[in-house]
Formats: sequence, structure tokens, C-alpha cells
Amino acid sequence: MAQYIEDHSHPVDHFWMAYPEASTTMVAQALKLQALYDRARPGLEADDPQRFAAQWRRLLTDAQDLL
Repeated sequence: MAQYIEDHSHPVDHFWMAYPEASTTMVAQALKLQALYDRARPGLEADDPQRFAAQWRRLLTDAQDLL
């Protein structure tokens, strides 16, 4: 098995990373967090402090695994 891998491997000549400080998991979590925030944003812009607080708590609850 190891010989097959060695025989069929190819050297990497070039690779590029858009976010070198972030893993693919971190980028995926950031995209999910952005989507959650976009859905919650109308409620967060409300003038009613109680509605804002409720929406903010919901956002943090929904996003806790992404933070």
C-alpha cells in the first residue's frame, strides 16, 4: 500500500489559501454565523429593547457552537 501511494503521489508545485490563519472548519463556521446573523438582523435593529434582548439571546443560543 505504501509503495503504491509513493509511486502515484505528485509533488505540489503551488497552492493558495484565501485565509491562511483559518481552517476550512473555521471558514464554514463563519459562513454559518453570517447566515444566522443575517436572519436575526431585522429583530436586532428594532427600537424595542425587550425585542432586541430576546433576539440577541436567540442569536447567541443558535450560534453558540459556532463561536
